[in-house]
Amino acid sequence: MKHTPFIAGIVTFLFTIDIVFAQTTQTMVVNSNDWRDLYLATLYSAYKGYKIRFITNLYDAQITSSMFNERSRVIVIESRDRPVYKNYAHLLITRGVGIVSQIESATPYDLQLKIAEDLNPKGYILVNDEFGYDALSVAPYALNNNYWVLFYNDKSANNVVDLISKERGKKIILYGNLPEELLNILPPTASYEKIETGSIKGNNMEIVRRLIKDTKVKWVVLSSGEYFEPGFLKSRFPILLYFNNEREIVEFAKKNNIKNMEVIGANMVTIGRKIREISNKTIGVVVKYGQTFTGIDELRGKVFALKVFPLPSLNVRLEITNAFYDKEREMLLIFIKNTGNVPSYFYSAGIRIVDSNGNEMATLRDEYTHFIYPDEVFVIKYKVSLPFVKNLVAELYTLYGQSFPLKTYLTQMGKSLPPYRINIEEATFEYDEDALDIVYFVYVSSMKSFVARIKNKLDVNLFGDIEIYNLLKNGINYTFSYKGVFELMPGEEKDIRIPVSISQSDINKNKWLNATIYYGRRKDFMINSIKYGAVLKQEPVPFTGFITFLKNNMLTILLIMLIILIFLARKKATKARIERIRRFAFHHHACN
Repeated sequence: MKHTPFIAGIVTFLFTIDIVFAQTTQTMVVNSNDWRDLYLATLYSAYKGYKIRFITNLYDAQITSSMFNERSRVIVIESRDRPVYKNYAHLLITRGVGIVSQIESATPYDLQLKIAEDLNPKGYILVNDEFGYDALSVAPYALNNNYWVLFYNDKSANNVVDLISKERGKKIILYGNLPEELLNILPPTASYEKIETGSIKGNNMEIVRRLIKDTKVKWVVLSSGEYFEPGFLKSRFPILLYFNNEREIVEFAKKNNIKNMEVIGANMVTIGRKIREISNKTIGVVVKYGQTFTGIDELRGKVFALKVFPLPSLNVRLEITNAFYDKEREMLLIFIKNTGNVPSYFYSAGIRIVDSNGNEMATLRDEYTHFIYPDEVFVIKYKVSLPFVKNLVAELYTLYGQSFPLKTYLTQMGKSLPPYRINIEEATFEYDEDALDIVYFVYVSSMKSFVARIKNKLDVNLFGDIEIYNLLKNGINYTFSYKGVFELMPGEEKDIRIPVSISQSDINKNKWLNATIYYGRRKDFMINSIKYGAVLKQEPVPFTGFITFLKNNMLTILLIMLIILIFLARKKATKARIERIRRFAFHHHACN
C-alpha cells in the first residue's frame, strides 16, 4: 500500500498573534539583547506552558505592551546589563497590566541556575555557547525528556560543577565540543553520557535520531541555526540543522522515516521546494513565513516578517593572501589566512603553476591536511624549480571545512567553482635556520595533551606554531594544532601544550609522532619551518618540565634548601634552650 504524506505539497501559513492574551494564561516577556537569555526563557516557558514574547527595540516594546490588559499575568525576564528597554515591568504596570513580576538575569549563567532550581529536572545537558547550533539541537530532546540545558564554559564552570555535585544521581549529557580542561573538573559522582561525533552536523543528526527513536515522531523542524524563533520549541519536534545540502537532508529524512518538515522564514521557501523535488514529493513541507496581528486597528490585517533573534553562527572561510617564489631557494611560499570565526582543516589536493598562456609549468600538492585557527596565517612551502616567475599564476584546488570529510573547495569571491587563482611574485627572504631546539616532545596522559619543550637559540624574539599531523584517532588521520601563536624570548626555553584527547589503544597504534614547527620574527610571517619525527613517547605524569626546571635552577634550589636547614636548626636549638631553662626553673622551684 502506497503511503500518502499528510501534507501533499508545500503549505505556507501566517502566524497570528492575539493582541490581548487570555486572563488565565501566563505570558513571559524577554527583555534582553543576549540570545542566551531568550533561549533559556523560551525553554522555561515551554516547560511551564506559558506564552512567550520578546522585544527587539523601543517601538516593539511599546507594541508588545499594548497586547496586555488589566486581566493579564506577565512575567518579565530582564537582563541587568543588556536590556532592550530598561525596567520594562514598570512600563507594563504604568499601562495598567494586571499582574506583573520580574526575574532579573545578571548573566545567562546566573539565569540558568535560577531556572534549574525552580524546575528540578531529572538531568542536565551541558553545551558550548560559542554558537547557537548546539543549544538549538538539544532543546527538543531536553523538553521531551525533562532535562535542563546548561551553558558550560570557563565563566560558568564553577557554578555548574557545584550544582552537579549537590544533585547527585542526576544524569548528565555532555553535548558537542566542550573544552577538555573543563570536562576534567566535573565531579566523578555523576552519571555522564557524551555525544560528540566531531562535527556540529554529526552531533545534531545523532540527537535528532535519538529523539525520533524515543517519540516515534515523523515531523521535524528545519533550521539554518542562524536565528532563533520561539515557535521552534512550541511543538517539541526535533530540530534538524540545514547546512546548504538539500540532498543530505532528504537522505536523512528517508532513513529516519520523516514524512513532514516545517521550515521557518520566507528565505526557506526555495529550500523547501528543493526538498520536495529531491524527495519526489514524498516529504511534505510547511513554511511559516510571516505573522499578523489582531486587536489593534492600525496593525490588523497587515503581514509582518516573523520576529526572529539572530544567533552567533559559523563562518568557515579561508583566504590565500600571497604567493611568493624564492628563486635562490627554489621555494614556493603560499600564505593562507583563516578569515572565519572557527578553526578549519584545509588540504591543497592540487596546485597548478601556469604561465600567461595557460601552459602548465609544474604541479604540486600538500603533504598532509593542515589545521588553522581564526586569524592565524600559515605559510606552506613547496620545493619546485621554475625557469622564470614573470606572469606566473598558482591555481589551487584546496579543500577545506570544519570537520571531515572535506567536501568544499576554496573559491574566490563571486565564483562557485575552483581553482583559486593568485599571481606569483618573486622575492628573496632571509631565513632563520637552526634557530630552535626541540628538547622533548611527549604525550602526557594526565593532561590529555602533547607537550613540546622548545628553545630559542637566537638573540631575537621568535613567534611560532606547531602542527601534529597524521595522528590516528578513531581510525582517521587527524591534524592538531597549537591554538594561537606562542612567543619565545631570546634564549628562552618553554613548554608548548597542545590538548588532544586520545585513547590508550590509539596511542599504541601511533608508533610515530609527526609534527611541523612554523616560526618567524613576525607572527604573520612565519616563513621558517622544521619537521619533527620520532617514536611517540608517553609520560604518565608531567614531570619532564620539572626536571628541566631543576637542572636550570639547581644553585638557587640548593641555596633555598640551605636557608631552610639553617632555619630549622636554629629553631631546634632555641627549643632545646627553652626546655633547659624550663627544667632548671622547675628544679629550682622544687628545691625551695
